[in-house]
Amino acid sequence: MPCIDERRGKFRVRLLVNGERVSRTFRTREQAEQWGGQREQLMRLQHEAKRPGSPMKLVPSRVLTALSLMDCTAFDITNGSFPTGATRSGVYFLILRNDIVYVGQSKDWLSRLSRHMRNGARFDAFNVIPCEPEGLDELEERCIAAFMPHRNRQFGVAA
Repeated sequence: MPCIDERRGKFRVRLLVNGERVSRTFRTREQAEQWGGQREQLMRLQHEAKRPGSPMKLVPSRVLTALSLMDCTAFDITNGSFPTGATRSGVYFLILRNDIVYVGQSKDWLSRLSRHMRNGARFDAFNVIPCEPEGLDELEERCIAAFMPHRNRQFGVAA
């Protein structure tokens, strides 16, 4: 858990996760809390990735960073264990040789994936994060910014 101290109007975050210490100073408590929570999650994911025999060893560091910014775990992404529920809407990932090459959204991701296949999109795996339609734009934008997939950048979608 991040420790936040206020000194001279600034907020210092201190973290100790699995023997690794980091700290950073921010102008607002909100910024400090946000960074502290994200950084702690990233440090835990990175520690898990270093553990011998961990399936996380195959996950690129930029993916670990992106996961720390999202409300899902690395296990969820690598094992596709998102709750499916009744919704067919979601943000989907096209994956080629263990690299996320495209992120998209659809109110019916299954038919959208079928269209990608009919149109000759190159991918050997996919994954989906179910999401209600009103949250699709925000989740897709966060995923594109975090993962920076090649095909999204190619078409000018990613910043």
